[in-house]
Amino acid sequence: MKKSLLFTAFFGILLFQAHANNIRVSGVQITGQDTLRNTVAVRFNLSWENSWRVSTGPANWDAAWVFIKYRLKGASSWRHAYLSGQGHSPGSGAVLELGLRDQASTFHPATNPALGAFVYSDTGRVGTFTANGISLNWDYGANGVPDNAGAIEVKVFAIEMVRVLEGNFSLGSGGTERNHFHSGSDTSSTFLVTGEQEIAIGTGPGQLYYTSLDNYAGDRQGPIPAAFPKGFKGFYAMKYEISQQQYADFLNTLNEQQLSTRLNPQDFNTAITGYVFELVRTDTGFIAQQPNSACNFISLEDALAYADWAGLRPMSELEFEKAARGPLAPVPNEYAWGDTTLASAPYSFSNFGNFDEQITSNYQPQAGNAAYPNTTSEAFRAPYRVGVFAGNPQNTGRRSAGSGYWGIMELSSGVYEICVTVGSPQGRQFTGQHGDGSLDSLGRQNVPDWSADPTLMYGQRGGTFTYPVVAMRISDRAFASRLQFLPTLKRANRGFRAVRSAALNGPVLPTVSTLAVSAVTSTTASSGGTVSADGGAPVTARGLVWGTVPNPTIALSTKTSDGTGMGSFSSQLTGLVPNVTYYA
Repeated sequence: MKKSLLFTAFFGILLFQAHANNIRVSGVQITGQDTLRNTVAVRFNLSWENSWRVSTGPANWDAAWVFIKYRLKGASSWRHAYLSGQGHSPGSGAVLELGLRDQASTFHPATNPALGAFVYSDTGRVGTFTANGISLNWDYGANGVPDNAGAIEVKVFAIEMVRVLEGNFSLGSGGTERNHFHSGSDTSSTFLVTGEQEIAIGTGPGQLYYTSLDNYAGDRQGPIPAAFPKGFKGFYAMKYEISQQQYADFLNTLNEQQLSTRLNPQDFNTAITGYVFELVRTDTGFIAQQPNSACNFISLEDALAYADWAGLRPMSELEFEKAARGPLAPVPNEYAWGDTTLASAPYSFSNFGNFDEQITSNYQPQAGNAAYPNTTSEAFRAPYRVGVFAGNPQNTGRRSAGSGYWGIMELSSGVYEICVTVGSPQGRQFTGQHGDGSLDSLGRQNVPDWSADPTLMYGQRGGTFTYPVVAMRISDRAFASRLQFLPTLKRANRGFRAVRSAALNGPVLPTVSTLAVSAVTSTTASSGGTVSADGGAPVTARGLVWGTVPNPTIALSTKTSDGTGMGSFSSQLTGLVPNVTYYA
């Protein structure tokens, strides 16, 4: 006789407070353990503010990337939960889109599991989004957890993401940015990306090239392989740079050996401070003193470990330009908000560093707002609260919010964005593999696709609160091909934003197959079928419908009711008339 597991549920603490959209997981419950299939349902409610799904303009949506971690009784670290390929429910008013480790391949519980799911509105809206009764089906058997494992703790995490749609976009602005992309030999031109096909590098017609003021531009070699993520295909990007509490919550799932890699041992019981990143360790874990501020002092290895842990991946520098500019025609020397307007006077703040941090003076409702040396006085020279510009009462839209085309925040300011470069062989070999949710015993990422020489594979894009305005331009590539520093070095002006390739076919679609008709008599026949995918919602009825005209619908009374849920079913057709053709 199999023994049921004892689960204890927690909600993930990857959330922002009120002015940063307040994403919350609540009401976590563990129900419906199936000891035959080794699955259990993890149910919860999800909500966040300032959500959208629009059909005009960018015609996109924001979403929550939701994933589960679990810890066995007596274990020191948390592990990533693999989700089933079926049996999930998006809850009320929501769509659920599974995130496989390899989005281009079919689901397999062992070799290509679902690492999490995107949840977003099923209809147009702007404002607070709430989905109650979401259910994710955890395949604990795929994780190797036996039915008699004893008590298990479960945490649900949620990260705000933004959907970037598939389509053409331009590299370079036609401006004078450092080391900028252009087409062929014309440095004032732009290059149109029309697909994920290989891109030739050179000065010939139709080739991509870039100016080179120094050795940080790249080697100007190619081609860029077809497998390199160019941004044409759709992807999700984190709405904000990683916040300080998000990083603390990540640390709180690691064991002491893994923490010794991510933090210096002498920092375990002290504060890490400076420009300002302050983590305090208590008996219950790490707490960020400025939880909603962008997390700086992230090394390259920290960033990659976080992405692997969350089932995400690094962003390519081509995807960075797509995330900022979208499909619009470039404006020379533009910032992420699509023009060259820019606030220039130092901001003043109320409640700086708190969840309700707010700009009280020199916010510009008709110009781009950004954190850079001109706007960061000595008193406030530190990363700001993520989303602080969009959350200002004077905000009038994309420009004053400092937002990219799709609604991704702070791409031109805050902290540098770590991206995979096209300027080296090590960078060009990147194929966009996702992390699998698990780190090695030392707390390091272990994705082969990310592991070429890190000093040559990655670079920095975007602006920062410590560097002049020139770095804030979308197409500025001053440090695109070199990190300048060792991959373990933490810098005051460096942060991170992870992305995830979108599913090729979007949300999971309902799938049913039917059997050939058999056992035919003058008035009856037998058939049936299998429901192999539920489309992210419960299957409330299954069966066959038949009639005397093609494509019969369930409005007819001639139908069977053969149970609910996933799996196979058998149907008996009755009341048939001899010598009549039926369609089912």
